[in-house]
Amino acid sequence: MSWDSDKAQAFLAWLGTQPMQPCPICASQDWMVDTELGSLPGSTPGGGLNLSRGFSVILISCQKCGFVRHFMARDWLKDS
Repeated sequence: MSWDSDKAQAFLAWLGTQPMQPCPICASQDWMVDTELGSLPGSTPGGGLNLSRGFSVILISCQKCGFVRHFMARDWLKDS
């Protein structure tokens, strides 16, 4: 799922005000925000996957090694 460019710009503006740590794998500071949202599955009380309870995430990836950070997309997808 892709997300609205206005909301993506708002997220990028917010992200620019936050202290960004270097990549924990390669120490690069070169991050890219994906224009497509990712999806993480939920879990059951027993630790299994519950695909009907997953949630959307904003993906930020290291441009050097590919390490990915996730941010909950819920608040960024709300209607203003």
